[in-house]
Parts: sequence; structure tokens; C-alpha cells
Amino acid sequence: MEYNLQIFHQILMQGFKVNMAINVSIMNLQQLNFTDKVIASLARWNIPPSNLILEITERGFLVDSEESNWNIENLSGKGVSFHIDDFGVGFTSIGNLRKFRIRSIKIDRSFITDLTKDEMSYSVVNCVISMAKAFGIETVAEGIESWDLFEPLRTMGIDYFQGYAVSQPLSYNELIPWMRNYKLP
Repeated sequence: MEYNLQIFHQILMQGFKVNMAINVSIMNLQQLNFTDKVIASLARWNIPPSNLILEITERGFLVDSEESNWNIENLSGKGVSFHIDDFGVGFTSIGNLRKFRIRSIKIDRSFITDLTKDEMSYSVVNCVISMAKAFGIETVAEGIESWDLFEPLRTMGIDYFQGYAVSQPLSYNELIPWMRNYKLP
């Protein structure tokens, strides 16, 4: 996290108005001092908590431990966003979406990849997007490997796209020029 926040600080200093998402595990969330570590790192790099997104897999929300619940609630209260990764393959309850003030869900790539070929995948994705919109939750489509998925997903109301069609993973030195020049097709 420290390395990513250092890089993120450099990105913000370049004038970009973006957020950073970092994957965390349930093991991280069960650490008694996790909230303090995150807030201290944000302060060290002068990053507002509202610019940090912590992503946890849907399965991670199934672990109902006092420590993880405390960390999620406290970090959320300080402005850090929690997003659910791989949504649709686990058992997240609607109650958890509300309880933890989830701000975004990343729809699992297994539903996205077959979207235009499989009616059931299309229906699932459409329902998830509709539900998320009703709750004020943003949506991310994982696994966008080609832009033929862009238009149907945009029509359904997806908020963000993630995958190789958008960009392959980039180093910091490659990222800054890409961010300056990137435009959606």
C-alpha cells in the first residue's frame, strides 16, 4: 500500500483528478491496526481518504469478524471507499451493500465475457446494473478484452470499464503519457 500511495501522490501532483483502487485481503482487514496504518499512509502522502478505494472480493465480505467489520466501518467513516471485486460469483447480501456503504461493484468477468453470446449473462449483468443504480452504487465491468462489449454495457448503464481493451498494465512512466492522451473510442 505504501508504494502504491507514493506513486498515487506523484500522479495527483501531475494534476490528474483520479482515485486509486488497491486490493486488500480479509487478512489485512482482520489486523487490529489496519485502519491506523491506512490513515497514517494517506496522511504521509497527503492524499485525501476519499481518493482511496479498497477492493475486497465478494468472498471476503462473507467473513463476519469483529476486526474486519470494525476496520471497514471506520475506514468508510473516514471517507475511504470499499468496492466489491468479482461481484456475482459469491454470496454478497444486499444488507452488506448497505451496512458497509459499498460505493462500487466490479461485475465478474465471467458474466461480461459472454454478454453478447449468452442471454443469461446479459440478463444477470443488466439486473446487477439496475440494482446498483437503485442503491446509488457505481458499476465496473471487468474483463473488457475488446470494444465490441463497450456499447452494450454503456447502454445498460455501466460506469467504468476495466480490461486489456482499455489498456494493458502500465508502469508509472508509461501511465502518465497514457493518461494525458487517452480517449474512449
